[in-house]
Amino acid sequence: MAVNLHLAETGGAIFPGDGSIRDVGESTAGLAAAITGIAIVLSAFLFMLGYVYRDAKRRGMNAGLWTLLVLILSPAYLLIGLIIYLLVREPLPYGCPQCCTTVNARFNFCPNCKYNLHPACPQCQREVADADRFCPYCATELSHMPKTATGATPPNNAAS
Repeated sequence: MAVNLHLAETGGAIFPGDGSIRDVGESTAGLAAAITGIAIVLSAFLFMLGYVYRDAKRRGMNAGLWTLLVLILSPAYLLIGLIIYLLVREPLPYGCPQCCTTVNARFNFCPNCKYNLHPACPQCQREVADADRFCPYCATELSHMPKTATGATPPNNAAS
């Protein structure tokens, strides 16, 4: 707040009663609100770019290309770049249940140990779980071979 010392020296009021100081306060509050609003929008945009970069990197996609795409498309078309990214991004990779190697979610077999990541029914070819004894779709009995630590199935012993 500014104090008018010239008026105090000449006998005038230090704080004039015409409301001129109040007008300065209102315009300052409006300016502060505009700056805060712009800062919030800009920081949200930067956080969105950071999210796209880190998420694309985590999913094994080209992080720089996707961040650039979102950056270029967002100012002209609002959030269309982010929406496109969210619709076409790759699924998250996960660990193989047998050897714990990170595999792409679209793989059918582990590239390290050849573990079948998506077992299917031999009759109807629909996906079944490892623990299922019967296919839930066609009731075919499923014969799961026990897995060893290396991923190979044990040999059949005819003498036992």
